[in-house]
Amino acid sequence: VWARYQQDYDLALYVANWPAPRSRHWQTLLAARAIENQVYVAGCNRVGDDPNGLNYSGDSLIISPQGEILADAEPGAASRLDAELSLET
Repeated sequence: VWARYQQDYDLALYVANWPAPRSRHWQTLLAARAIENQVYVAGCNRVGDDPNGLNYSGDSLIISPQGEILADAEPGAASRLDAELSLET
């Protein structure tokens, strides 16, 4: 409920630690948040390995309110994403 849109933001930013085996879940849920709230979503996920042996593939994304991927990171690589956002409908 804390992320429910109440006409108080245009971009939701999610920072996460989703391990590589759950990459598809991460990407699907980001798209769902964009579509259900009709806002841009930027998802930043970690890369590399942790001390417990879990691998993180990144899979950071910027998604439009329609669920379109505007920018995506190369899997497994630390990177910066850029996208042009517009508030015009």
